[in-house]
Amino acid sequence: MKWKIGAVLMVIVFFLAIVPTVISGVGAGNFTDIFSSAQQLVVEVGNNNAMLSGQKISFGDDIQNAVYADETGEIMLPISGTAQAMGMELSWDGSAPNAKLTKDDKTFDVNIVYPQTNDINAPVFMSAKNFADGMGWTYKVSENGYFAVLSDKETNDKTMSKLCDKATEQIGIPKDMLVKSSLIFRAGSDKVIKNGEEVTLEDSNGLTTYAPIVDGDNYYLPVNGLAAAFGGTSSEKDGKTTISIGDKSIEITENSDNVIVKEDIMYISAKTIAEKMDYTTAGTGDIFMMGELSYGNADSQVSALTAMGEQLPDQAPPIPKADAYVALTFDDGPTGGSEGLTARLLNGLKERNAHATFFMCGYRIKDFHTHMDRYLAEGHELGNHTMDHPGLLTKKTYDVIVEQIQSNSDLINSYCGEGPTVFRPVGGDVNDDVKKAAKACGLPIINWSVDTLDWRYRDAERIKNVIVENAKDGDIVLMHDLRDCTLEGVLNAIDILSEKGYAFVTVEELARIKGVEMKAGEVYTNFRNSTVQKLLTSKT
Repeated sequence: MKWKIGAVLMVIVFFLAIVPTVISGVGAGNFTDIFSSAQQLVVEVGNNNAMLSGQKISFGDDIQNAVYADETGEIMLPISGTAQAMGMELSWDGSAPNAKLTKDDKTFDVNIVYPQTNDINAPVFMSAKNFADGMGWTYKVSENGYFAVLSDKETNDKTMSKLCDKATEQIGIPKDMLVKSSLIFRAGSDKVIKNGEEVTLEDSNGLTTYAPIVDGDNYYLPVNGLAAAFGGTSSEKDGKTTISIGDKSIEITENSDNVIVKEDIMYISAKTIAEKMDYTTAGTGDIFMMGELSYGNADSQVSALTAMGEQLPDQAPPIPKADAYVALTFDDGPTGGSEGLTARLLNGLKERNAHATFFMCGYRIKDFHTHMDRYLAEGHELGNHTMDHPGLLTKKTYDVIVEQIQSNSDLINSYCGEGPTVFRPVGGDVNDDVKKAAKACGLPIINWSVDTLDWRYRDAERIKNVIVENAKDGDIVLMHDLRDCTLEGVLNAIDILSEKGYAFVTVEELARIKGVEMKAGEVYTNFRNSTVQKLLTSKT
């Protein structure tokens, strides 16, 4: 009898010893690891890594293999990468609308989805739900839409939450969340991606922009651009710059640690700023990123953010200091190929450090586009002058006007990587429909105050004289990059006026210099001081 009592006591002691461990495991989120033999595939939107039964797997090194959500929110998996990661056999002849996947004795079809890309070598995808159905698994998407769990067991909300947390530890925070909480810099670019939007690194008056630099193994940020980047304020006193960001203040002098001065511009170590802001960092080479969330184990996401940073444009040429500023504008182009008239005009402007705004017609871009990459790179502004130059827009219907503007904006964007920022209607003719259409397309309407009539007289000497004798501070000059007479006349005028203290800028630069924020759908003919005063008065 005594031995039975002893056995019972031993069993009680055993359970008392093991139960806390089990309970602890459950509380720590290890319930699945301890008790379940379930297979679970956890995928994350924007990530080419995933978690299979608690272990990190990869769908392929290329970021093109990243899981994505289509316009309806349906989550898509790379077919080949999924098959390889899960040890499945893939059968597909490259042309069929579906592929066969085989795992052990199970074979099923999945529908093929082609991503929107011109790369013929890009991977093809399948619906994650389609894949789960074929496997006979359950399918559940997280509330925030970033994760999907595919499992051979039913997944309740509590288990879903724990799996997503563990996946985050294994493969990093979702890309979109990182983008929305990050600053992405590129050395040599005066733009920064801030919370997914492009912001210019500029001083308080908006006339000077700055770009980060790489010095040795360190990445440095321009002190005068920090306030714009972080949405803070900047002040200078007694040789000290104070940057206020939220409830944090950073004081910087030329003698501060991790500060360097190059070409009279002061830079501070990006890592120093990140430490003061309590931000984490990532990036290599020309790309640096910092943010409130962790980049740990987020190799795929960091690659995607790096690719975004690499697309940031080079620093725009600076606006020269001058006594008077004039905006030169050219309509109806471009003309000629890589060595044609527009290209030669660009050469002449570059030699003279002059910027201009080019109001292009889409039908001519289709024929003459070999130089399109030069406009932004050399500091010029992209302008829209309709797709087909169809005559006065005031005689067209509203829908036709919108189509003429928007289709041309899309075409310009396809060649330049950015859309136009200003619009000029044919003949400068404007009515309420033209204004409404320009506003719908997000473009201010730019007319002119000095007309060279180069299209009529075709005389280089006359073109030069009109500009020299009539163009004053704040004027917008109308020309056409169609003939050699305009090229000769405008370059001669630039040479003469430059000696008198004039500088030649884009329309956007001229407005910025004069303190005017142009609005879509509004008409602007010049930015003379008297005009600017009226504009500023009307705002108040």
